[in-house]
Amino acid sequence: HPTSRSSSAASDVYKRQRLHQVGDIDDPVAGRLELAPGAVLDVAGITQVYGPESIATAGGSIHLQADTGGIAVANGSLLNVSAGSENLDAGQIGIRLDSRAMEADETPLAVLEMSSGAILQSGSRGGRFSLDSHSLVVDGDNSGLAYSALSRLLGEGFSDRRSIRLRGQAIEHDAALSVRAHDVRLVSDSESIVVRGTIDASGQGIATVRENGGIIMMAAGDSINIESGAVLRARATPDTSGNPATGIKGGEVELVALDADGDDPGSELDRVNLMSGSLIDVSGGENRVFAADDFLVAAEQQLDGKVRVHTRLLDASSGSFVAGNLDAVITGAAVNDLVVTNRIEDSSIDATDIGDMRLQTQTFMANAPADVDGFRVTPGLLIESSGNLEINDEWDFFANAPSNWHFGADSVTGTLTLRAAGDITVSANLTDSYFDRPGLPPISPDLVDRLDTAATGAWSYKLAAGSDLA
Repeated sequence: HPTSRSSSAASDVYKRQRLHQVGDIDDPVAGRLELAPGAVLDVAGITQVYGPESIATAGGSIHLQADTGGIAVANGSLLNVSAGSENLDAGQIGIRLDSRAMEADETPLAVLEMSSGAILQSGSRGGRFSLDSHSLVVDGDNSGLAYSALSRLLGEGFSDRRSIRLRGQAIEHDAALSVRAHDVRLVSDSESIVVRGTIDASGQGIATVRENGGIIMMAAGDSINIESGAVLRARATPDTSGNPATGIKGGEVELVALDADGDDPGSELDRVNLMSGSLIDVSGGENRVFAADDFLVAAEQQLDGKVRVHTRLLDASSGSFVAGNLDAVITGAAVNDLVVTNRIEDSSIDATDIGDMRLQTQTFMANAPADVDGFRVTPGLLIESSGNLEINDEWDFFANAPSNWHFGADSVTGTLTLRAAGDITVSANLTDSYFDRPGLPPISPDLVDRLDTAATGAWSYKLAAGSDLA
């Protein structure tokens, strides 16, 4: 445990010391937290020898939190979450600052200050890093390129997940930077995200928990710009020839620009731009070929990945929406959707609300183009509540006409997102089921088997209670 830690109401400082333990370090402070030069926070796994046997442990967790101040990580300080063996996963580093912390003149206090001489160590396998802050400064640079400098500090480690949220600062991924992690999430609440280099969330080994392609998710209050030369890759683990291995799935790329900060009422800037010369690759492998007697039923899998761009609905009656440049080369996408999102504030959803939303959605789908630059146009509903949110009446997306939510000759479906700062309560059925009620013919021959209809898919649901809507 700490041997030379100074504390006051304003700050906690780890001086020249070694804090080493197997397990976790969780250090929330009320004011400013500083890791001084030479400070060491070490929760690396260890290897113990018991006679002929060696037993290793995984890496632990380091959580740093400042509620009313900033965090500074100085040159020469070390945060180590490595595993005790290359066959085990590293641990995680989580850094969180309360973005509401301000000086009297409203200067943000929630700033992570990093030195490029700090060492963030996760070893050769796995490891997770997360940051939630108003802004980031690396060696005095408080521009969007501070993200690129932080990514270089993380190096080739932290390959399981990297999650960066900057609530008051842009994120810029420079052309020379290549980030490799199975789950990459970038959020800029009030600024833009620009990618000029490579983000690779591809599978990391056949017969491992990360063999399928991973996830790249970006959300910006302003625009997302994937520039010429940029690469977003979430392919299946390759075989010896370099192609996605047989039977392994591609990943997902999800890009969201909905003017969350409300500073673009004219719909001129806040959009997703996939510039010509950029590449998105979510390729999966081929289906496995089974012998006739291997299985009673062997259904073909959809192994290629998904690309979804979320944009804003402008006017349902005219079918208009915000559309940026969508000129990237898309490879290996089974789903390539432009999700046109109707953002609604409500706390209680009843049958009347459902009927109104369906009519508006149907009107939009009747007037909108079927696709834009190769992206299928699909509907999206984002329902948000600053308190609790409740669904009081049944919401059946596959109800009988005229209440069906599968639109057009191709039975196009969409995405429903429910977000509430408080609780979400589903008091009635929320369904897009294939059957009117449980059972199978010939036991119950009057059932409607919707697998025999022209339906090509179902609505997607995302429910997030306790959401930070700031």
